[in-house]
Amino acid sequence: MTRKLDPSEEERLYHAIASAASRAAGRKFTRLWVRTEADVGVSSTGLYFQAHDGTNYFVTVGLETLDVAMVRLWEALSSAGAPAFSIAVFELEASGRFRIEYSYESLGGMVGDWDRAQVWERNRFGPSAEFKYID
Repeated sequence: MTRKLDPSEEERLYHAIASAASRAAGRKFTRLWVRTEADVGVSSTGLYFQAHDGTNYFVTVGLETLDVAMVRLWEALSSAGAPAFSIAVFELEASGRFRIEYSYESLGGMVGDWDRAQVWERNRFGPSAEFKYID
């Protein structure tokens, strides 16, 4: 039987992710996405956001607090007996509305995290989407 996180703990973790992501995006977004790949002892987090003028950004620096927040979610779910996600995508609108998607696919094999991120980008934003990098 899979246990669940205490709802107040789950809310606290989601709030920490939203807060860290908003700060990293400079609060200048209409929508943002946090994409994390995680496994025992290792994680990789990227932040994408769309500015008010429609420009897409990909942030590669200053994400330590955000990565820690995502890892804490992974650890909390694992400790509660829930399956540990391999990939999580946290989507936040400027209004505060959010959703999170979990994937449980194996991260092993020939495809690396950069390649998986590229596939996700194309699926989420379209094959011709352009990004400004903040690094």
